[in-house]
Amino acid sequence: FNNVIPLALYVSLEIVKVGQLLMLNSDVEMYHAETNTPARCNTNTILENLGQVGYIFTDKTGTLTENVMKFRKLSIAGTAWLHQPDVDLEAEGAEDSSVDTISEDKGGGPRISTQYIRADALVDDYVQSPTSLGRPSMAHSRAPSARRSSSQWRSTGRPDHVQPDVTTKELLEFIALRPHSLFARRAKDYILAMALCHTCLPEIRDGEVEYQSSSPDELAIVRAAQELGYTVVSRTSSNITLRHASDAGGNGKDMTFDILDVIEFSSHRKRMSIVVRYPDGRICIICKGADSVILPRLKMANLALQKAQDVRRSADLEHELLRKSEQQEPRISTGGRASLSLRRSIGITRHAPGPSTRPQAADRSQSFEASNKMGKSGDLLRPSINIRTASFESPPASPTTLAHHTPEKFAFLDDPAIADDSAVFTRCFKHLDDFATEGLRTLLFAQKFISEQDYRAWKKNFDEAATSLTDRQEKIEAAAETLEQSLTLVGASAIEDKLQQGVPETVDKLRRANIKIWMLTGDKRETAINIAHSARICQPVSDLFTLDVTKGDLHGQLVALSEDLHSGSVHSVVVVDGHSLASIERSPDLTAQFYAVVPFVDSVICCRASPAQKALMVKTVRSQLRKSGSRMGHGLTLAIGDGANDLAMISASHVGVGISGKEGLQAARVADYAIAQFRYLQRLLLVHGRWNYVRTAKFILCTFWKEMFFYLPTAMYQRYNGYTGTSLYEMASLTVFNTLFTSLCVICMGIWEQDLSADTLLAVPELYVYGQRNMGLNLVKYAAWMFSAACQGVLAYWGVWAGYVWFAHSSDQGLFAVGDLAFTLGVVWINYKCFILETHHKSAIVMACFFITFSGWWAWNGFLSSIYARAPSPYAVRDGFSKTFGADWVWWLTLVVMTTVFILMETVFRTLQRSMILAGLWRWPWIRKEDDVCADEWRLELWQELEKDPALDG
Repeated sequence: FNNVIPLALYVSLEIVKVGQLLMLNSDVEMYHAETNTPARCNTNTILENLGQVGYIFTDKTGTLTENVMKFRKLSIAGTAWLHQPDVDLEAEGAEDSSVDTISEDKGGGPRISTQYIRADALVDDYVQSPTSLGRPSMAHSRAPSARRSSSQWRSTGRPDHVQPDVTTKELLEFIALRPHSLFARRAKDYILAMALCHTCLPEIRDGEVEYQSSSPDELAIVRAAQELGYTVVSRTSSNITLRHASDAGGNGKDMTFDILDVIEFSSHRKRMSIVVRYPDGRICIICKGADSVILPRLKMANLALQKAQDVRRSADLEHELLRKSEQQEPRISTGGRASLSLRRSIGITRHAPGPSTRPQAADRSQSFEASNKMGKSGDLLRPSINIRTASFESPPASPTTLAHHTPEKFAFLDDPAIADDSAVFTRCFKHLDDFATEGLRTLLFAQKFISEQDYRAWKKNFDEAATSLTDRQEKIEAAAETLEQSLTLVGASAIEDKLQQGVPETVDKLRRANIKIWMLTGDKRETAINIAHSARICQPVSDLFTLDVTKGDLHGQLVALSEDLHSGSVHSVVVVDGHSLASIERSPDLTAQFYAVVPFVDSVICCRASPAQKALMVKTVRSQLRKSGSRMGHGLTLAIGDGANDLAMISASHVGVGISGKEGLQAARVADYAIAQFRYLQRLLLVHGRWNYVRTAKFILCTFWKEMFFYLPTAMYQRYNGYTGTSLYEMASLTVFNTLFTSLCVICMGIWEQDLSADTLLAVPELYVYGQRNMGLNLVKYAAWMFSAACQGVLAYWGVWAGYVWFAHSSDQGLFAVGDLAFTLGVVWINYKCFILETHHKSAIVMACFFITFSGWWAWNGFLSSIYARAPSPYAVRDGFSKTFGADWVWWLTLVVMTTVFILMETVFRTLQRSMILAGLWRWPWIRKEDDVCADEWRLELWQELEKDPALDG
C-alpha cells in the first residue's frame, strides 16, 4: 500500500499545515492596530476545524465587551445616583479641565491637590467614637422644585432609558452640607467600602497615582472611590492608607486602616471580603459580591430575599407585557433591538412603597421618568481632578447654618424610608434590576462590625484552616462562611462595559452561517439578557424561555419549553442561571431532557455560571455531537474567551479561541487561536475556516487521486510481464515522482487555494455550510474521486498501448519508451488538473510552481538520457529521449491526444457539476425558509455575489 498511501503524504501534509498557519498569521485584516496585536495560530493540527464549527460558546466580559470598566451608577439607602465625571469633563470642555499632580509635601509623602471639601465631614465618624444613629431634625419637606438633570451619559444597552437626575457631584455636595445626617453616614459607609474592599495596589509614577489590579472591576471601583473623595495612597500586607483633601490648599488628612484578613474572591464563592480595623479601633468585615450570594448573608436575609423575589416577579411581568406589546406593533426594522422605553409607559408599579414613604420623596429618589439637561450651576465650581478625582467646593458656612439652609433639591433625602429596611431593600433591588437591564455589571456591598473577642475566636479557626495540609480551600471557605453572616446592606454599584466594535454584525453573520451562539457568563441574568440583545444574540422577535429552579419543578419547565418550541418560533432563546444548571447537572434525567430540548433553540444564555459549569456544558455538547443520530446537528464546538476563568471552557472544545485582552494573555496562549477582537472571528471562520477546510480536503483528495491514477497502469502491466513485479516506469524517475514532479501541485493547492474570494464568503455567510456538512471530504466524495482516478488510469494505460505500442510506425516500442510515455502523461495530466483545473486562485506563486514542475520533467528526461550507461537493460535509457522515441512524432501525438481527451472529459464533467451546484443553491433548505419575505431579494443578492466572484470563472 506504499504506492496508494505514500509516505510523502505525511511530510507534505505538515508542510501544508505550516503554510496555512503562516497565511493565517499574516492576514492584515485581522490585525488590531490600536493594541498592535495580529491574529496568531498556536497549533497547526486543526486548522481545517475552523471551517466546520456549528456551536460557539462565548464569554461576555472582555470577549463581547471591551473590558474597559467605568463606574456609572450606585444605589445608597434606596436612592440611585449617576456617576459620570468623564462625561462632565467632556461637556465642560477640555480647556477647563486640569490634571492635578501628587507632589511631595514637607513630610515627604504624596500630596493631592484638589479643591476644598471639608474632610472632617467625611471622616469624623471614623476617627472618633461611634455617634448616635438618630436622625437630626430637618425642616419639613417642601414641594420638590422642578427637577434638573446633568445626565449626559446614555446606556448603550438602552440608549432611550432616562437616567437619574441626581449625580455623585450632588451627593458630595450634600455630604459636605449635612455630614451627620443618616443618609450622609450611609453614603460614607458605602464610599469607604469601595475604597477598602479590593486588592488594588497603588503606585506613584511621575507624581500621579496609578493602580495595579488583576480585576478591571476593582480598578473601576477604586477609581470611583478616588473620584468620590477617598484616594488609596498606600497599601501593604498589613494596612491601607486613604487620603482626603481637607482644605483649599490641598492638604490631605490620612486615615490608616489595619488589614487583619483578606478572604479572596473565587468563582465558587462569587464574593470577596476584607477584615479591617478602623482608626477608632473598631473591627469591620466588608463584603462585596453578586446579589445571589450577598442576599442570603444579610442580617434580614428572609426579608431581603422576599423583596428581591417581589421585584423579580414584577420585572418579569413587565417584560412579558412589553414583549406582547412589541409583537402587536408593526415592525419597521429587524436590524436592532426594539425600544425598551415602553417599560416606563406600561404603568406597572415595580414595587409598592412602604407606608411611610412620601410620594414626592419616592418620586425624587427614583427619578427615572424625566430628564432635563442642567447648565452649569452658579454655586458649584468645576472641580479640579487628580487622576479622575473630582472634589466639589461647597459654600463656606458653619454646620449649623448649613443645616438650616439645605437646598430644596435635597429634600428627598429627608425621606423616612431611608431608615426603613424594607423600603430600602425594595428600592435597592429595583435599582439592581434597572442597572442590569441597561447591561451594567452589578455588585452588592455589605458590612458588619464585630467585637475583638469574636474576631479572635474566628481568627483562630481561620488560621487553622489556612495552615491545614488537607482540603485547605474547602476549610478556608467554611471558616469564611461563619464570618460572612448577618451583614448590613451598604449599597449597590453598576459598572459599564461597552460592546466591542462590530460585535452585532459579527453575530448576525455567524447566525447566517448556521452557527448557534451560546453565551456563558458569570453576570446577573438581566445584564446577560441586555448584552445579548445589544449583541443581537437575541433578536427583537426572539421568544425568551427562562429555566429557573426557584420557580418550581424543572422537569415541568422543560416539558413546557419543548411544547412551546414545537409549536413554532421565529427565533428562540433559552436563559438558564448557574443555580438551575447545577440542579440539571445533578440529575441524569434532567440532563438528558435539557440536552434533548436545546438543539431546537437558536441560542442559549447561561448566567451566573462558574468556570466548571462552562466547561461541563461545552463537554456535554461536544459529546452529544459525536453520537450517531444526535439532534445537535452538524459542526464542531468553538469556545472563545479572554480570561483565566475561560481556560477550562476553551480546553474542552474542539476549537479554542483566545482574546488578547486586558485580563492578560492566559487564554490567548492556551487557545488554539488568538485574536484581538471578537469581530475578527467572522473572518477567522467564514474566510480562513472555509479556505483551510477546502485546502485540506482538496490536498487529501488530489493526493489519493494522483496515486491511484499514476500507479494503476503499472498494476495493469503486471498481466503482460507474468506478474514478475517489473515496473512500467523507470526506477530513478519513480523514486522522485512524489518529491519532484507531483508535490508542488498538491502543496500549492493546500496552502494558497481560495475557491471563493473573501468578499464573497463574508457577504454570503451561508456558504460556510460547505464545511459544517463535510461536503468537501466525505466517503461519497472520496469514492467519486477514486472512481475517476481508476477510469482515467485505465484509459491512460490502454490509450498509450493503442496509440503508441500497437502503432506500426513507432520507432521504439521498448519498455522504457512506453513507460516514459505513460509517466509523462501522468505528470502532465496530474499537474494540469491540480494547477489549472482544481486551483481557483492562480497566483503568481502557483503559476511559477506549475512552470517549474512542468519544465523540470523535461529537464529530467534529458538528464536521464545523458547519464545512463549503454549496458543492456530492460530500460534502454541512454539517448532514448534525445534521439530515439523523443524524436518520434507518434510518441508526441499520443501524448497530446490523450491529454486532450482527459481535458475534454474533465471540462464536460465540471461544467455539468457546476450547473447542478449553482441550481441547487436556491434549494438549500438551511439557507432560507420558503415563507421568507426576503427570499427573492436574498437570492438575487447571492447570485450577484457569486456571479462577480473571479473564482467561479476559473
